[in-house]
Amino acid sequence: MHPHRIDVAKALIRNPDGKYLVLQKSGDYEELGGKWELPGGKIEDEDRFETARREVMEETGLDVSDGKDVVRVEVDAEKCVDCYILFFETESEGVKLSDEHDAYKWVDADEFRWMDWHADAGYAVPAMVYLDKYLSEHNSYE
Repeated sequence: MHPHRIDVAKALIRNPDGKYLVLQKSGDYEELGGKWELPGGKIEDEDRFETARREVMEETGLDVSDGKDVVRVEVDAEKCVDCYILFFETESEGVKLSDEHDAYKWVDADEFRWMDWHADAGYAVPAMVYLDKYLSEHNSYE
């Protein structure tokens, strides 16, 4: 990681019904409160896959499959924020939310496109729409 760059890992999680998990940010987060996002967080002393799996467990209590790279997106050029979107599958739908989120939904692809995403989370839409294409390209961002 570049010392002046913030790297984050976000998890695009699909259940056996083909639906995707989205989380609603808690009202405690002023401008983000009530908006939707993917689980995930800042990469620190672990790789992007470990970060995403840890964040998913902390935020949702879900156990997920091994991750696959989907795409890397520059979310905020000014702050130099890079976001790794990773794909996971889960057999469980028993979500246990942390205090960081007020609600969750399992949504189909069409509903996913029209969620009320917070400003830094809309990047998830193209990743989901083109997921099969991205996964077939065997992306790796080392």
